[in-house]
Amino acid sequence: MGAVKTFAERGSRPQAGPASVIPGCSCPGEDGSTTSGACAYSEAVAVLSPIAGALHIIHGTRGCASYSRSISEFTSCGSAVYKDPMYTDSAYKDCFCTDIGELDVIFGGEKKLACAIRELVAAHKPAAVFVYPTCLVEVIGDDLVAVCRSASRELKVPVLPVVSSGRGGGAESACQTLLRLMGTRRHKAKSPYAVNILGDDNIPGDLWPIRSCLEELGIEVISTLTGDSSVEEIQRAHHAGLNLVQCSDAMISLARGMEDAYGIPYRRVDFMGIEMISFALTTVAEFFGDPCLIGEAERMTSLESRRIRRQLERYRIRLAGKRAAIYIKGASKAVSLIKASQDLGLELAIVGCHSGDWIERQKVSNAIGSEVVTMDEAAYPGLASLLVGKAVDILIGGCDGQFIAHKLGIPFCNVGQGRTATFEGFDGMVNFARAVDATANSPVWKLTLSRPRATQIASSQAANTDCI
Repeated sequence: MGAVKTFAERGSRPQAGPASVIPGCSCPGEDGSTTSGACAYSEAVAVLSPIAGALHIIHGTRGCASYSRSISEFTSCGSAVYKDPMYTDSAYKDCFCTDIGELDVIFGGEKKLACAIRELVAAHKPAAVFVYPTCLVEVIGDDLVAVCRSASRELKVPVLPVVSSGRGGGAESACQTLLRLMGTRRHKAKSPYAVNILGDDNIPGDLWPIRSCLEELGIEVISTLTGDSSVEEIQRAHHAGLNLVQCSDAMISLARGMEDAYGIPYRRVDFMGIEMISFALTTVAEFFGDPCLIGEAERMTSLESRRIRRQLERYRIRLAGKRAAIYIKGASKAVSLIKASQDLGLELAIVGCHSGDWIERQKVSNAIGSEVVTMDEAAYPGLASLLVGKAVDILIGGCDGQFIAHKLGIPFCNVGQGRTATFEGFDGMVNFARAVDATANSPVWKLTLSRPRATQIASSQAANTDCI
């Protein structure tokens, strides 16, 4: 039987010029949609799992719980009940499961969940407990809210249900849970200038140089949501005077919720690249309006920019004439990668994003020229053909593009999970340049397949993705 081609009406999704419509990562998916992505439960766990001092109870099957342990990688200063053996010392997980079985499906799992909460709180004395229902529990009809409310009154510990069943919208549910946790602890700020940093997972310690820069300016960082954070920090986050939002599509709802509830304004910033971090520091200083703070921020950015640009000069020479493609999850991170790549003298050929709101997509369009091809997640099957057709010398992005690049013999620079060097901050820009140079100019690529052979593989892969 011959292969049947489908979705002919979708046409060719890659396009040149302005960025196409990209789904937001906080928007729930529709039933039967073909858009790839994680379920709501996994999104919620990924947002809340970096919080130190909290227990995470998955009310569902052990399959869902084991999957959650491999969702995200992060670095934390806080302690945890155990470390995830899949990663090094950088990964902390306090994740437990009620292991719903056949009898629980028949008779309900509310009593099992209540017993699990009491047992774990008595054993580990957490500062808060997050409970995640899976799709199976929603089918059973367990009253998760009632169980958590009763446990919270009995144990005198915040026990918060995270509505996380179904497809998509898990990040939004996690943000609503964080809002319920805030405002439960008083805090006296050490500085009249206090901020929260939203949307950074602190994967290899990216937040630490940013915190150092802000503290050197006399700005206190009350909480970092949710990388390198703790329950106590989140409880007093409402005392900040400004929220700095990085992953604006995932955490913008939290920033807006804090603005409505506590009157805390927010600014969209990014801390990767010389131009972006300089803009972020001066934006914070100008918001508070202190002339001394503004002058100190301008002095710091000027001195650090000159110092870093001198160190980048040798990498610009080695990367001159290289054509780069960027394929990353969020449009906000794509903007910073575009700026950083331009600082290195790379010529951009392709820019692709999985998600992003209209503002961030417009920033992407403004940062690139009309000759650069933009693509969304739906055009992922055509990425191989574009990489070969545009004669790309290096692909910069998350782990999902690594195997396509290596299969085609194209160097790949990972800016997502799995890296060991910090890319944020002024010195992080030097680390990024070093990583790009080491990848693009590695002699190993001379041993890979030739471009004609890569073209053949790309054409074959594109043809296979059109068939069922």
